[in-house]
Amino acid sequence: MSMLNNTTDRHIVVDATGHIVGKLASKIAKKLLEGYTVAVVACENAIFTGPLERHILKYKAWKQKRCVVNPQRGAFHYKEPSKYFFKVLRTMVQRKTNRGGEALRRLTCYEGIPHNIVFNNSNVCCNDSKVCKDNNCGSNTCCKDNNVCNASVSNMVVFPSALKKVTTNPERKSCTIGELLSKFGWKHAKLAKQMYENALRKEKEAMETKENKNKEIKKIMDSNEFKQKVEAELALLK
Repeated sequence: MSMLNNTTDRHIVVDATGHIVGKLASKIAKKLLEGYTVAVVACENAIFTGPLERHILKYKAWKQKRCVVNPQRGAFHYKEPSKYFFKVLRTMVQRKTNRGGEALRRLTCYEGIPHNIVFNNSNVCCNDSKVCKDNNCGSNTCCKDNNVCNASVSNMVVFPSALKKVTTNPERKSCTIGELLSKFGWKHAKLAKQMYENALRKEKEAMETKENKNKEIKKIMDSNEFKQKVEAELALLK
């Protein structure tokens, strides 16, 4: 994984693992307002500071809030980590203005790591507005302008100033979004963990295959037989 300062791409993929929820949301909100298209993966691994029991009480209190006139208007209580993280982030932009609304439309959140961003030659859809029929991106959905970002596990970015190990006391208690929402009906923690581990494993295998191929190419190029063939071809061109 790399830091955001090392990339000039306007499409970025962020791994939420090890990040503090609020700090990460503020960093991503800033990038969205600057015009970046952002996909956040592994939202269930984002971290809340403080003990799990405290956040359970906060969530229970939040579930009691509703519209007195018509409860169907809200508040809507999400139990998916991706939607919960989106709810945290949307409060950090002026979402009812044109600028804030456009910024949020450039954001997508996922549990685990989707299959379409495991390999370097695949694409991540950054907006689920319509099915992509105009390009061969390999993704089921694509945005209106076909803005997809070439992403893989190895080039996902992190925000160092939002990492738990950098910003918080290591002795302080903490919990993840996945641990919290598992207490309130989210049942896909094992599946999300399996997707995350499979993505890391496949990326590692792909990198090893690429390294072995490069070693074989270098070995062939350094051989005397290859050099003689090159010299013979150059002699014919003279």
